[in-house]
Amino acid sequence: MNTITARSKNKKAVMDYQLLNQLALACHQGPVDEESRLWQTFLETAKDAFNAQYVTLLLRPPSDGDKGVVLNVFAPYLDTYHSYRGHYYSQDPLVDLPPGKALCLDEVVKMDDFRQTDYYQNFLYQVETEYILGVDFEDASGFRGSLRVTRSRGDSNFSFDDKALLEAVIPHLVLSIEHYSRRVNLETHLAAYQAAFDQMALGCLVVKPDMQVQSKNQAASLFLNERRGLAIQPDGRLQVGTRAEHKAFSALIASMLGSLESYEAAGESLEAAEIYEQNSVNAFRIQTIDSLVGVGLLCRVLPPSSTPDASPSVVIFISDPVRPKLSTTRLLEQLFGLTHSEARLCLLLANGATLDEAAQTLEVTRNTAKTHLSAAFAKTGVARQPALVQLILRSVASIG
Repeated sequence: MNTITARSKNKKAVMDYQLLNQLALACHQGPVDEESRLWQTFLETAKDAFNAQYVTLLLRPPSDGDKGVVLNVFAPYLDTYHSYRGHYYSQDPLVDLPPGKALCLDEVVKMDDFRQTDYYQNFLYQVETEYILGVDFEDASGFRGSLRVTRSRGDSNFSFDDKALLEAVIPHLVLSIEHYSRRVNLETHLAAYQAAFDQMALGCLVVKPDMQVQSKNQAASLFLNERRGLAIQPDGRLQVGTRAEHKAFSALIASMLGSLESYEAAGESLEAAEIYEQNSVNAFRIQTIDSLVGVGLLCRVLPPSSTPDASPSVVIFISDPVRPKLSTTRLLEQLFGLTHSEARLCLLLANGATLDEAAQTLEVTRNTAKTHLSAAFAKTGVARQPALVQLILRSVASIG
């Protein structure tokens, strides 16, 4: 067996470094597991490595009204497991341990007394648990979590080597949780940005140099489904407008990517940087049957990332003048103190309707619509309909 020796005070712990490597790799697999199986690979690997009954990872401790985030390799006692989340966690003696130090249950409590407690008799005894090895951990931001490993009554207690192995794994576990937190935060921010784009009816596509579509938001998907000048071919490539328009658009993208290559080849010189800056963003328009002005595309080059297989991409923003930009009255009511009827009128006007068309949609007379409009003028501080529309479209309501 390939081993390494770790020292702790006057003792030596002998660990199988191949086993440690397996646990470390399983830790880093945790954030990329399916959402329903986060860190299950690690928990299963740890269960085998420690000859354990259960392995439990607490990422957010249970509290009143919150069952927390408790991950476990499940066994037959699901009801008892849920009772721990809902009740027994508050009685757990292995709470608030020194970060990074693995401790056995019998190092924290007197076992003879502990076996008389409600926690032992109605929880641990019911699931045949006798031995617990626990370690708490903390990252640089102050986030705290816990890892618990258990063995049943018929097994032996955890050894000094087991404790040393668990402590050696914890830095890998902390790092994997930090990576997961960063990814979730990034995905949350991206979702917020995409929601704002969707609300503004601003489509967003990301394509590779060969026009393969990498990603798209909901507004872009709606536009593509309508096949009004843009489409995704069976091979996954973006088709832009007519054959002539597609040829011109492809030439534009090639020119933009060429500027990026020249910039990188020139060692990011000032002259190359100026050329790249001038050509990194370009506009293109395609004609559509339902609009005289067509559909506008704004293209921006995204430099390659630092990943080994990275290549540049192009993000394409789609502005469709036909699609309504606002779809809710609630934010207009909150922002400007409008009544529901006034907000509905303003919404229709901001989306391009005339006053007569808005009155017809609202099923009110033109005079009633004019009354609502006058009230909106007074509340928003503008005096003309174009100024009102401009104010609304530039407000945060357009991205809500």
